[in-house]
Parts: sequence; C-alpha cells; structure tokens
Amino acid sequence: MTRKIKPLILLLLFALMAACENDPVLIPEDVNYVAFSKGSLTLPEDGGSFQIELYYVTFSSQSAVVAIEASTQGLASPAVEGVDFNLIDNSASFPQGHGFAHVTLEILDNEVFEGSKQFFLVISSAPAGARIGIDGREKILITIADDEHPLSKFKGNYTHEHINYYGSDWNYTSVSTININPENVNQILISNICSTSLPEVNPIVATIDEENQEIIIESKQIFSEPNGNGYTFAFNAGIPGVSPDNPEPVDERVIGTYTINEETSEIVITLHNWGPKWMEPDGTTYDGWWWYDFFTVSTMSRIVE
Repeated sequence: MTRKIKPLILLLLFALMAACENDPVLIPEDVNYVAFSKGSLTLPEDGGSFQIELYYVTFSSQSAVVAIEASTQGLASPAVEGVDFNLIDNSASFPQGHGFAHVTLEILDNEVFEGSKQFFLVISSAPAGARIGIDGREKILITIADDEHPLSKFKGNYTHEHINYYGSDWNYTSVSTININPENVNQILISNICSTSLPEVNPIVATIDEENQEIIIESKQIFSEPNGNGYTFAFNAGIPGVSPDNPEPVDERVIGTYTINEETSEIVITLHNWGPKWMEPDGTTYDGWWWYDFFTVSTMSRIVE
C-alpha cells in the first residue's frame, strides 16, 4: 500500500506547487516514469490467469499506453511462451494518463516435472518524456513453480503437537503449513512451525531424504521478525537436561523422520530436541537467556481433506 500511495502524494505535491506559481513547472525525471510494482513474483504452474501491476506517474491527464514484452535473456531455466505461459496483454492502458494498470498472464501446466521456469516481463516503450523503470523495476522476474515437484505430496496443513521440555503445562497443539521450495527439488518450506511471542515471517527450510525417509533441518534459521532490541527467534537443535533449568543449544542439524500412508495420503513427521531460541542481532545464539520453548518431541500430522 505504501508504494501505491507515494507516487500519488508526489503528484498532489507538485500539482499544488504548480497552482502557486505563475511560471511553468518542469517535471523532474524521477516523478515522470512508468514501472512495475514489484521486481519479482513466483506463480504456481496450475494457477491459470494472473494480473501483473504497473504504474505510471506523470502530470499528464491524457490517456497513455505502455508496451510490454516477454524476455528470457540471461536466464538459466527459461520459460517458453506458448508452452509455459501466454502473455495475454502486450500493453497496459492508463485512461487518465497516470495511476495503476495491469497486464494479464496465463500460466500453462504441462503436467511434466521440469523444475521451475523463469521469464521477464519488460516495459519496452513508454509515453514520450517518461522514464522507464525506477529502482530496477523496468522489468519483473516471473518464476513458475512446477506443480509436478516430487515433494508436492508434502504440501498442506499439519496438526503440530509439541511436547515441551518444561513440563506438560507447556504442551500445545498448533497448525503448521508445508509448501515446496521452488528453488530446490529436495526441499520443503515449513511455516508456523511453533508459537512464539513474535510473528513468524520466514519459513523454515527442510531437506527431504526420500531414501532414508528423513527430514533434515539446519540450526540457526531465523524465522521471526526482530523485537525492539533486534533479537529474533531461530530454529535450534538442543540437548535436553544438560543444566537443571535449561537445555543446551548445539550447532547441529535436526534429523527427523517421516512416514507416508499411500492409501490415505496421511504424512506424519517427527522431530526431536529442538526449539526457538533467541538470536543476537549479529546472528549469534544468545546464551544469556532461556529458550522460548524447547520440545523433546514434536509431531506433525498432515490434515487430509
């Protein structure tokens, strides 16, 4: 919302300046431009049609048209137009001469696992005098996440039962969500892995070893936003019972196990000896205070709908 408001505030500011001066106002280059609202976007392969937003900032009130084209230049895994996607609109129209507009993309599902594909949408022409792009947003990188990913079976919501080191009064059940990692064929992303006093903003990355039916999570992955002092919560492996009142953090990864019921599609993931622990602003473990939680075991059971 902030990005949308800022160009409009600039327009109002310069309009007021123009009203107070008799001399003509020259439009600075940085307030006469067209750009995409984002620099990158990941779309699911089975998602169908999507609208991609861009905006045009100018004093002009005359209608304007901006040309858009697709490009794969410099990409290691290029998407193919007509095979992986269709660009429905090759232009965006601004009836009032400024504001926001959209171009429409259609993502095509080829039902074959090929990994993620990428392409750019590029602003190829703009109204006379307008700058193309600001902050690098003269183009947007589109990533198509292949839905035939071999780990797609893990996707879904999970009932997550936490057995706490600090006693049964600390036990609780929450809901975690697993998605596949479009950047790595062997990884999943776990969101809402536990309940903390700070909102979870980053998913935990976990590697799946299908041969041994193991799930591997590296320690010190930060998943919360910082608190007022810059401290964050991170996933940490630990050893229970080292001290009378606290488990001991270890710089190791957690290796859990999982089972899959092929008939019911139920998946159960079991993790041992881990928890969210405070991290210093410089990324080191904060050993001067206790864990927020520590779990001797936690069990994630996929909710089959």
